[in-house]
Amino acid sequence: MTRTYQYDADTFEDVERIIAGELVQIEAKFKNADYTSQMRGFLDQLNAAHAVRFDRDVSPAGEKWPPLSKVTIANKGHDTILEDTRAMKRSVTESGAPNAIRSATHRGLVFGTSDEKAIFHQYGTRKIPQRKFVGMETALLDHFVASIADATVEKMLT
Repeated sequence: MTRTYQYDADTFEDVERIIAGELVQIEAKFKNADYTSQMRGFLDQLNAAHAVRFDRDVSPAGEKWPPLSKVTIANKGHDTILEDTRAMKRSVTESGAPNAIRSATHRGLVFGTSDEKAIFHQYGTRKIPQRKFVGMETALLDHFVASIADATVEKMLT
């Protein structure tokens, strides 16, 4: 979208004053821009992305999680990775679930889990292989950045 502005300027100083005034207005619009609605939408998209990764047993980078050991499968009675009680999965796929950490503000968001087992799986231990499950893939981050850029331009033009 292109806008055309018309100003009356007789001197170079008039042009400088007009441009300075426009820049002050743009700066104020940017400083006051509220992205809360976009951030809330991103939280929903993050929930959905984490659900897909749990279904595929992959990390945010698309790497397959290491399989469970035979001993773990025997103890659990099944071979579903990271879903013994499904509580940890729900904490990153459902905003209102126990241990789900979600917050959207005018300039950012917080997404995560306070499930006590999460840190051991996210980073691994000597006995538990690392199975990253919290995070954002590059394509989704690129989408978020583009969405905020578009919203910023729109806010500057209004």
